[in-house]
Amino acid sequence: MAIATPLLSPGRLPDLTPAARGPPGFFDAGSPFSCSTLLFTASIGSGVLALPSAAKDVGLYLGIFILMVAGLITAISDAILGQAVSISGQKTYGGILAWSLANSKGNLDRGNYRLPAFDAFMTVYQGAAIVTYLIFLGDFIPSVLQAWLQISLSRTLALVSIVYIVVLPLSVGSEISSLRAVGSFSIWVMLSTAVLALCKIPWSELDTDRPNNMTHVGFNWRQGKSQQD
Repeated sequence: MAIATPLLSPGRLPDLTPAARGPPGFFDAGSPFSCSTLLFTASIGSGVLALPSAAKDVGLYLGIFILMVAGLITAISDAILGQAVSISGQKTYGGILAWSLANSKGNLDRGNYRLPAFDAFMTVYQGAAIVTYLIFLGDFIPSVLQAWLQISLSRTLALVSIVYIVVLPLSVGSEISSLRAVGSFSIWVMLSTAVLALCKIPWSELDTDRPNNMTHVGFNWRQGKSQQD
């Protein structure tokens, strides 16, 4: 029987009723901890830390509008994923992807063209993502090592070390489930950075009066200009 849209047509799909499973464990796929970790990691990876700078550049009202549109798109995506989970019985992104591709290949008139197109898209996307992260890490890691350990590390050496020590071992596996172990690393780094920043704050000096010759700098979000008083 032909399948029109694997993710949105439950009535035309074959019987894929999953076997009965117990509740997932704390670290298992689909558990509250795994879902929360995925949510925070995806938010950080999508550039949530750059939202204040973006709102400063485009203006407060336009920034709120863009956030509302992004939230609407996210809600629609979550609804599609929820339907896919209910139909397929899969609990992971990899499982849903494998299920949708397996049910579309050979069942659609243009099914033979979807897999190569998907592979080409994922190749370009992953390549661009790796290049973006390497540009960021190439600027970030040498600065951190210089500030913390007084070690001067060239950008080229930092990039080569990251590729062979981190990127390559995580890329050679045939399954993406191994990324679950390192997916929450960014969250713990941000948490440790926040704790370190709190520990380094000179709390005893916060209550002191501001010197007379010190100026207060504000920012006008509408005009994009700083103001002093």
